[in-house]
Amino acid sequence: MTGQATRSVHAPGRGRRPVDAVAAARHAHGRPAVWDALRRLKGGTVTELSKASGAPTRTVRGFLQTLEFAGLVTRGGPPGPLDGARYQTTRELPVLMPELRPDGTEAPETGRARMWRTMKMLSTFTAQDLAIAATLPGAKVALAEARKYAVTLSRAGYLATIKPGTPHGGLATYRLVRNTGPQAPQIQRRATLFDPNQGQVVWAEWERA
Repeated sequence: MTGQATRSVHAPGRGRRPVDAVAAARHAHGRPAVWDALRRLKGGTVTELSKASGAPTRTVRGFLQTLEFAGLVTRGGPPGPLDGARYQTTRELPVLMPELRPDGTEAPETGRARMWRTMKMLSTFTAQDLAIAATLPGAKVALAEARKYAVTLSRAGYLATIKPGTPHGGLATYRLVRNTGPQAPQIQRRATLFDPNQGQVVWAEWERA
């Protein structure tokens, strides 16, 4: 954990966050947490996997259906509601969770995944460099999205600022200084940064001093 990721846990305007809420934010949640539970347990029911992962049963249920379509789990047990079925992995699951569509087919690489890969290839870069390099025919990465991703990674300690931006719109220049693995860190809805390579939230907006 970097110094930036362990700073104050005060949320602006809301006082200090409860210790249990801070601890909970440090662990994988949602589908990554279900994936980790499946890797450990090799299977289980919706209820068992929900308890093991901390994910809501609706998240577990939908993800298991996707994994079943993808051929990564099989469903057994008596016919009836999905929650009563027992799922079993069909093979040793890799550490890296695949990006899958709801029908189980592999999803195309996201813009942030392409930006993360680009950061490893360039010695220094601006948000515009990232947007241009990550744009594909029919899959454009907007400059605003590239700036948001770069700024968040910088605040989380993944990027060093080589040259700051200017008040008149000049873009900052960055360098990648924390390469944790092949999967792109993900900005989540509650203003946190989840690193799938480490399986945990590594930075939160409400932790900023």
